[in-house]
Amino acid sequence: SQALTYAHLIWNQNYRKNLLHNCSSLLQQYDLIAAQCAELFAWLGWLRASELFSICRDDVELVPPSDGGVYGLPPNVGAILLQLLPSTNSSRNKKVDVVIAWQTSSDLSLGCWLLSLFRVMDKLHWSSPHSFLFRSASDTSHWTSHYFRSTHLYPLLHLQYLQGDVTLRHIQPTSSHGIAYHFYSLHSYR
Repeated sequence: SQALTYAHLIWNQNYRKNLLHNCSSLLQQYDLIAAQCAELFAWLGWLRASELFSICRDDVELVPPSDGGVYGLPPNVGAILLQLLPSTNSSRNKKVDVVIAWQTSSDLSLGCWLLSLFRVMDKLHWSSPHSFLFRSASDTSHWTSHYFRSTHLYPLLHLQYLQGDVTLRHIQPTSSHGIAYHFYSLHSYR
């Protein structure tokens, strides 16, 4: 799968953030914020699709920058702590499988987006510890890599192509070797 660039990621993040400003539907807000979080998890955490889309609320611990000292982090540094492995989830010691910065030096802030996601999920009454972070509105099933790419990645890459993105110039979006052919898995984020 072709690798996404930082420019693609920033474009996607900014585009969804702008859409969010004009969004009144709670479900649409959820969808946009969840897409932001999923993309940042994939980019910053190098998670496999099965790990990413099966994350439940109970698997995530937020450590805001103001509380970082409790975990021995430098002043004003926060983190997102993920517990992904079943053996870890049942462990009394609660070992952390993946640690991701609350905010990166390039201003990607997964921590702030997760706070927004949790607020919207609470308003939708999806606050069970076992609620998937990335879920369908019609039932409790979680997103898949195909759903995320088809709904949240490919349309934005197509817009970038139309705007003349030089890294997408070799793609013919209407052919069998279009965007989906080149970005066929979540490995594009690694």
